[in-house]
Amino acid sequence: MRTLSTVLIVIGILFGLFGIWTFGREYGYKKARVVTKGIVSSVRTEPIRSGLTNILYTITYLRDGATDSIEHKITEQWTDKKPLPAIAQLRSQTFYIHYVPKEERSKTVYPMRVMVLDSDIYPGFYYPASFGQMFTFILIGMMGKLFFPKKRVQPSA
Repeated sequence: MRTLSTVLIVIGILFGLFGIWTFGREYGYKKARVVTKGIVSSVRTEPIRSGLTNILYTITYLRDGATDSIEHKITEQWTDKKPLPAIAQLRSQTFYIHYVPKEERSKTVYPMRVMVLDSDIYPGFYYPASFGQMFTFILIGMMGKLFFPKKRVQPSA
């Protein structure tokens, strides 16, 4: 059991190193990105099956001084009590486009990433999970070492 505990602690340390690496990559993108407000130019709805609908937005935004557009798809669930919003209401929705400008592309490992979000704040997606896994593995490994002490060899008489 102590060997398994040691293996779990080593796996936890590896997840911690992976978390630091991922945090560095995400932080580099966060520093290099630019946020611009997008205008919904068209909205299309496509029913998938009863109760689910794809909402396809075409969003126009200013990227590096030129007008660009991007397609964004959201799948919504609707019922009789919570119906799908009207097209006019969907068109009035505000989106924020996160992208890396041309002069900053050498500073990040995600130079072509374009994200459509509801907020101008970048959420940072991946690094909290790695640190949580690191903490879990190290905690379980330490508990194994604490509750299953090393067996003592009895001296023979």
